[in-house]
Amino acid sequence: MNVKRINKFIKGRLVKRIREDAGSYRILNERDLESLVYHELRKKLDKYEDVKISTNFTVSYGSANRLSWKKKSKGAGKFIQPDVAILESRNKELKHKPKMHIAIELKAQAPTRSIYHDRGNYQTFFGSKTLQKDFKKLNKLKGDSIISTGYFLYLYFDINKKSR
Repeated sequence: MNVKRINKFIKGRLVKRIREDAGSYRILNERDLESLVYHELRKKLDKYEDVKISTNFTVSYGSANRLSWKKKSKGAGKFIQPDVAILESRNKELKHKPKMHIAIELKAQAPTRSIYHDRGNYQTFFGSKTLQKDFKKLNKLKGDSIISTGYFLYLYFDINKKSR
């Protein structure tokens, strides 16, 4: 699994594709964005047997913040579930625990809420509890060395500026 190549793809071609689809209103909400991200990653990474892309991968923390890959019973411990995770699974036959390398959090603003905001509005928005929760999630995964890279992809529509 070449994590550097995947990161280059995410920062380049994936971002370009998101902008293209948003510009033609093919992405209208967060689920559309997640579907596009998953589809593009799958197209790019399908040739690698050791790569797994998950939109429902949970990292659980049990007692003493020990990491667990097993499902917990209801209410047992804390968990983190990024919107999209890219994992390496070297040996599926031996039920090898997958190694998460990249986690992606997604947010999309509906085009109907398209308005121009000055810098202060975005500072307030990025300070909101909802987004701070996503940032903390990525920072926790990174701080605990569960991932090497975390991405926060925020899609918004600005009626006064066209994306390049």
